[in-house]
Amino acid sequence: MNIGYFVSQYPYTTDYSDYFYGGTGTVAVNLAKEISSRNNDVSVFTTSKTKSFELDSIGKITVYRYGTNFRIADARISIRLLTEPLKHKLDLVHAHMGNAPAPIAAWLYSRLKNKPLVVTYHGDQQDNYGNFLRRYSVKLYNKVFARVILKSANAIISPSGPFINESQFLPIFREKIVVIPNGINKEEVLTNITRNKCRKELGIPADSILFLFVGSLSKYKGPDILLKAAKLVVEKIPDAIFVFVGSGQMASELESLARELNLCKNVKFTGFVDNDTKYRYFKAADIFTLPSTLNTEVFPIVLLEASAAKLPMVVSDLETFNCIIKSGINGVITKRNDYNNLADSLVKLASNKKLLSEMSENAYKNVSNFSWSRIADETEGVYKKLT
Repeated sequence: MNIGYFVSQYPYTTDYSDYFYGGTGTVAVNLAKEISSRNNDVSVFTTSKTKSFELDSIGKITVYRYGTNFRIADARISIRLLTEPLKHKLDLVHAHMGNAPAPIAAWLYSRLKNKPLVVTYHGDQQDNYGNFLRRYSVKLYNKVFARVILKSANAIISPSGPFINESQFLPIFREKIVVIPNGINKEEVLTNITRNKCRKELGIPADSILFLFVGSLSKYKGPDILLKAAKLVVEKIPDAIFVFVGSGQMASELESLARELNLCKNVKFTGFVDNDTKYRYFKAADIFTLPSTLNTEVFPIVLLEASAAKLPMVVSDLETFNCIIKSGINGVITKRNDYNNLADSLVKLASNKKLLSEMSENAYKNVSNFSWSRIADETEGVYKKLT
């Protein structure tokens, strides 16, 4: 089969700090690797980090990167991505439905070429944060395109069963939804470098409690909620360290808030880091936390990464997190937007060494259920039913 993957941002083989791709891109690249290893050709249609077209070939994967014309927040918009893929011959179209314009391009190809359309739905696009252009663009995308694309799809893959009920779009398409989770290559997360050496290299005191956040510094991830909680945690655990790994629209705002809360000695913002450095932070950490607030979250791969790194997790009460987190077993669930509840949970968990150890082992055992090989088998099964 010749399968076309349409995704608005797709990782480069070399990390680029100015090229945001998020969980959607991570899913696409890992799935492409596995699907292409099963005697399929995969053509990826995506955006370039520059204004120029770029062509890349990795085994049986060919990546067509069309020049970025402009950006809306973290989303790269390429006009050619809408039209150029029509020159290629595909047996099936797979849209990774996150930022535009890739899902629209996939829908156009499917309609004009009469080819099956599979959509992996990575979450509702929220129009209630960001600047005016972002809010207006997302509102337009939701109103004009989202339901049309989902209605046209022959099959919809949702990484999370619980999310279906939380989504503003998915419930009416339930009959054609297949639940296939995201995956992880846990061997990539594990590092042979010791915890103490990781801490020394990263400038983290050896005897401190390290709370780790990894992700986009965006409103829906709740980094500001975590920062306010950090103020309360530090009052009870003075040597606590909070590390925010990632970049995003809220970076300057969060740094200002940290100064305002007098947390400069307890908070570290790393900005974008490469995967090796990210995994060192996982090894150095004691507790991972993700206090997300909006339904943009579906199945964060970062929770699988934290699990592979044997970290207990403290998350918000988005129903979709139940796919990974079992409260009291491998993590703790807190009230979303409630930094007091979050702080209380972090302090209690950090103070219970026995529970920390048990959750650590349970997190690692659970992650074995999410191999990319298994996810690719299930996805290819969807393809074969449509071709």
